[in-house]
Amino acid sequence: MVWKLVPQNERLCQQLGSCFLDISLLPVFVIPLILTAILYSGPLVVLTDTYTWTEFKTHLSEEFSLNDVVFIRNYIVAPVSEDYIFRAVMVCLLREVSNNHLFLILASSLVFSLAHSHHYFFQRIQGDVKISEREWVFQMTYTFLFGCYCCLFYLKTGSFLTPALLHAFCNFMGFPDLDLLLSNKRYFRATVGGFICWILAMYLYI
Repeated sequence: MVWKLVPQNERLCQQLGSCFLDISLLPVFVIPLILTAILYSGPLVVLTDTYTWTEFKTHLSEEFSLNDVVFIRNYIVAPVSEDYIFRAVMVCLLREVSNNHLFLILASSLVFSLAHSHHYFFQRIQGDVKISEREWVFQMTYTFLFGCYCCLFYLKTGSFLTPALLHAFCNFMGFPDLDLLLSNKRYFRATVGGFICWILAMYLYI
């Protein structure tokens, strides 16, 4: 298992995973994106059934517009800022405590998850009871797991742009519709098959 845990005497940009001139396209972008797409096999099959190629291109042109504030927030500002802060900066600070990769993944992901708890507390303070404790726990759980996933790739590639790309991809795909994936046999097979292939691929990757 090879992890690019940066020694303390390296350049600051290396410690923060932001040495852009050192980036190699295949390990930093292509392989992590393929692995994540395998995990999304079920939702991707749903996507191919939902759109024709022409409709999908139209959907992409509408979704990815630099004139759209939502696009800028979801695919540029949020992925870059969050992954720089909660992966690059947070991991750099946590290395002062321990350089153990499991500790770095769990600790940074816990902070990342807690940082997303404001939705629940703000709504409760304002008297809005639409979000329940169960929904809050669910959100915190998948946010924590997503943080672990992103941090794993950050430690593996040594670049915060890797989790930022995966963050943007997952924002585009959204959280899988579990009811749909479980109710349709084709989608269910694609989901289970993709998950098994993802586990094997990740085992070989790490």
